[in-house]
Amino acid sequence: PYSINRISEVHFEPNAEMLHAELLKHEKAWVDYRVTKGRWQLLTSPFKERAMFAGDWYTKAEGSETTAYFTDINFTGHSRTNPAVYQRTWGGTAQLIDGTNANNTQVTFANGWSALYNDMNVAYNPGSGFSLKVMGDKDNYTFRFPKADGSYSYYNKDSSMAGVNSSFTRVESKKLAVSDLTGDALTITSEFGSSDFYMVGNPFMAHLDMHKFFAENTGLEQRYWMLSNQRVISSGEGRQEWVATAVTEGTPVPTIGPMQAFFVKKGSSTPGTIKFTTAMQTLAESSTGSTTNASIRALTKAQATANAEVTESNALQIQPLGESRLMVLATEPIRFLGVYTIDGRQLLVEIPQTTERILSLPTGLYVIRAVTDSQTQSTKIIVR
Repeated sequence: PYSINRISEVHFEPNAEMLHAELLKHEKAWVDYRVTKGRWQLLTSPFKERAMFAGDWYTKAEGSETTAYFTDINFTGHSRTNPAVYQRTWGGTAQLIDGTNANNTQVTFANGWSALYNDMNVAYNPGSGFSLKVMGDKDNYTFRFPKADGSYSYYNKDSSMAGVNSSFTRVESKKLAVSDLTGDALTITSEFGSSDFYMVGNPFMAHLDMHKFFAENTGLEQRYWMLSNQRVISSGEGRQEWVATAVTEGTPVPTIGPMQAFFVKKGSSTPGTIKFTTAMQTLAESSTGSTTNASIRALTKAQATANAEVTESNALQIQPLGESRLMVLATEPIRFLGVYTIDGRQLLVEIPQTTERILSLPTGLYVIRAVTDSQTQSTKIIVR
């Protein structure tokens, strides 16, 4: 039978999104992370459990992965020192490998950040978060996953082999975590330990609606935390520099981008699980600062009097405005501005209350429909 949502492999560029990727039948997924140097990041894996490990965080010295698309990636030809990737966990378990494999030191604090570690065997699983910082001579670095290595070697400070190898069992499935879901939710076991906080990650390839997230996870305090980029915050320095966002009904919906992590706090009791339902997915601008790929500007004639094409006989127009941009011009108030996917599903609805409104869209093909008191216009836009 004909199936429109069946492919062999799919690749997600930085900032790319897919709403309801759990409906995509695929054999393998690839994702690119674009990381700004010198800043601690809160990230999560979009893959099945044991598909991503700490040792997988390497790329080419030129700053981006140059291996051909849909081709297995191994460490040969890559670098661990340019860029250098520093990693840490929150309340997890990792080891500091000293080069002799005899005096491995546990580096995790029970109630805060671990020390920096070089344990390549730490598995980064969906729904849980991890933190890393990249240092090098480029402003940004791109890392592609999944990797195909089955073992890694450790090196001394002088770049010589340390004589210690790390092997691990990598899951065979390279699918997205949300593929083949049983029911409509991905549920993870919470590991608060002795801490009030736990780092979780958005497992979807679309934004996470935090109103719906907290409506489902009632055992959590109704707010989430992200880190300030000003400096590293260790377990002993308190949490006064964390950026907390309260989540209440009636406020603009806060969202967390794909492959991004955040902190939650337990309520009066410790919840045993944290649930991510497929209904929590949305396409929106990330409250954590992710860039968007396109915009649409709607203006009435009061803002467009210098544009000669707008006349009383042609009251509504949708015009190109550079790459991936449109301007909607009208001689009367714009009553409705809708965005639809190419299959006709309504994605966004805006009823402009002001003379200017910006809508942001991720990569994709859309139909834009604008309505005034007397006219309706539609056009397609490709967001690259």
